[in-house]
Amino acid sequence: MADTKMSLFLEGIWVIFSVFYSIIRSIFSWILPARLKDISDDVVLITGGGRGIGRALAIEFAKQGCKKIVLWGRTAETLLSTSNAAAEYGAKVFLYVCDVSEKDEVYQQAKKVESEVGPVTILVNNAGVVHSNKSLVEAKDEDIMKTIQTNIFGHIWTCKAFLPSMMDRNHGHIVTMSSVLANQALPGAGAYSASKAANVGFAESLIQEIHSKRRYGIHSTIVCPYIVQTGMFKGVNTRFPLLFPRLTSEYVAEKIVHAVRKNQQLLMIPRIMYFSGIVKSLLPTLAWKQILKMTGSLVAMETFVGHEGGDKN
Repeated sequence: MADTKMSLFLEGIWVIFSVFYSIIRSIFSWILPARLKDISDDVVLITGGGRGIGRALAIEFAKQGCKKIVLWGRTAETLLSTSNAAAEYGAKVFLYVCDVSEKDEVYQQAKKVESEVGPVTILVNNAGVVHSNKSLVEAKDEDIMKTIQTNIFGHIWTCKAFLPSMMDRNHGHIVTMSSVLANQALPGAGAYSASKAANVGFAESLIQEIHSKRRYGIHSTIVCPYIVQTGMFKGVNTRFPLLFPRLTSEYVAEKIVHAVRKNQQLLMIPRIMYFSGIVKSLLPTLAWKQILKMTGSLVAMETFVGHEGGDKN
């Protein structure tokens, strides 16, 4: 009994030390320049790589020295356009038409990638859809299903396809494109917010699972950006655009690649979004709702237009 108590005491001391060490280390990482890893020998696969953030990511990875980039998307023409843009920076780009919401299609194309290009070492789960701003009762069932299948199941299928080779080599990086709407849900975006919250839960669980098997060479980055100027949320406005301006795809891509190169686990864009999560968790629900009302967030989706197809593949 005494040995058990002593063991718990020592474990508690170690936990306290580890917590303070982690806090100090995080503070210094925000202040000091990060040591960036070399990605020139990595094979990067980007889903939804034809346009928007996916296109910007392909170009940014090429700028940062990545030599092999694989693009997945549903439209060959947009993939080819992205390929040509990334190739200008010296990258060799491989194109595959693939709908990540279709499990069998993902597994089939994953086998082709590994045989034709090589093992994927950086997986960027970027493909996503948002179909409408309708309420749950008004929304079409097929639109809700497509949102969930693409935005969350698409992440699961790709990870199942490419994770085994990462585990074998103890080397890899998984980027999960989520959204600030994972934590700050809005009326009219129920299915989308649900899928993005599921992204976060899945990614956090997955990396814990990986590290429990002592594969510490595999890293994870969860990305939660504010509204990006991709057309995906065309028409959505907030009350203070000067305070919360829309982000450009190029800016977001630059921040993501930098986060990958320094193995950053969570990236909120812009930085003020880190504090919004803290504020939400501390305030009473009614108080938080009043803040959302004041900023215009509760009616932001009412002017949603989007673009044809509703996706960013």
